[in-house]
Amino acid sequence: MKKALVVVFMASLAFATTITRTLESGEKQVVVFGRPTVIKVEKGCAYITGYLGEWPDGAIQTLKIDKEGIVVEKTYEGDYAEDVIYAQTTDEAGNTYVTCYSFNGRDNDYRTIKYDPEGNVLWNSFYDNGSMDIAQDITVDELGNVYITGLTGYRGEETASDILTIKYNSKGKLLWKKAYDSGKYDTGPHVRVDASGYVYVKCYSEDEGFHTIKYDKHGRIQ
Repeated sequence: MKKALVVVFMASLAFATTITRTLESGEKQVVVFGRPTVIKVEKGCAYITGYLGEWPDGAIQTLKIDKEGIVVEKTYEGDYAEDVIYAQTTDEAGNTYVTCYSFNGRDNDYRTIKYDPEGNVLWNSFYDNGSMDIAQDITVDELGNVYITGLTGYRGEETASDILTIKYNSKGKLLWKKAYDSGKYDTGPHVRVDASGYVYVKCYSEDEGFHTIKYDKHGRIQ
């Protein structure tokens, strides 16, 4: 861990976030994240996740900066060539969860990484629905189950993509997967879970407009 004064600002270049930090030694370090970068503040800590380096040789990096200025950082070298970050969340135990889509050489897969409070990778799971899959949101329940939602079958804004929601247990094992198809273009999903384990996916469909899909804890639509 490193103690640092961390200043975060958005660079003028598209899809870039610059982190400037001054270490106790007085040394200044600058980290530039390319591609979409997620910044979240929770319980006094800042969580910053992005793609560090130049494609295709970069990797996902997550920085956690607590209220005392302690920086916990972890770079996870990708198995695949391309990772694009969409969302992250944390749980009560201080674990961090990051979801993105990752290019597998043919199309994109959901990719989800769980870090412990020290920034160590606990698990790293991929899900391939057999087409272009783009993870867009993530949440976690009180038991540590993880829920990810996004698009499947995406080939551009004119295609009839579906909403794909998956659930992992706390160890990263897939429990269920559900695709919702309105018959036309579906997009923009967000996922939340309540204390009873019901899962709510808010999305937009071309015919239905904004609406919410509700699943029980077993993935059955309600």
